[in-house]
Amino acid sequence: GYIAVWRGFFSDAAVDTLTLFAQRFAIPVLLFGAISELDLGQTLRPALLISFYTGALTGFLAGIFGARLLFGRPWEDAVAIGFVGLFSNSVLLGIPITERAYGADVLQSTFAIIAFHAPFCYAIGITVMEIVRADGKGVLGIARAASRAMFRNALIVAIGLGFLVNVMGVPLPGPLSDAVDIISTAALPTALFGLG
Repeated sequence: GYIAVWRGFFSDAAVDTLTLFAQRFAIPVLLFGAISELDLGQTLRPALLISFYTGALTGFLAGIFGARLLFGRPWEDAVAIGFVGLFSNSVLLGIPITERAYGADVLQSTFAIIAFHAPFCYAIGITVMEIVRADGKGVLGIARAASRAMFRNALIVAIGLGFLVNVMGVPLPGPLSDAVDIISTAALPTALFGLG
């Protein structure tokens, strides 16, 4: 992806379109498919989730207070910087790196982490940002603004629908399952190419 843009074979506008497809369609479909088929009893291990999200939350707090106390940034900037420490790229980089390093068999644990990654990180990050920008909204106003921002996100919607299908035990009709598989196959290469 980097070489294609650098050498002029792929325009910046094309990268924007490709990235939009990956982030709003292909990756959400990948997550929906993976979570709808996830063996929740085997993969949702508390120790795994606690260790990962303790690190994420620590990175968030370090980013916020480092930006505020060490560099004197305004609170809104500090929260945005903290968000970078909170939100690791467990989809675009985590899945391909984990698969290459450990094989496809361990991806179930990665998908278990990802299942809570966007909801957890968006809930924490957006709520803290809304508190910082409250402007007298009150608790209900902050909760409403944070919820609106979270549930407009395609990743959150896809993860929620994947859980719903999984918990209800609803099998996807053949053509829909095939479509999910096809788009899922395109998700990581497209996203990595666009990232490059």
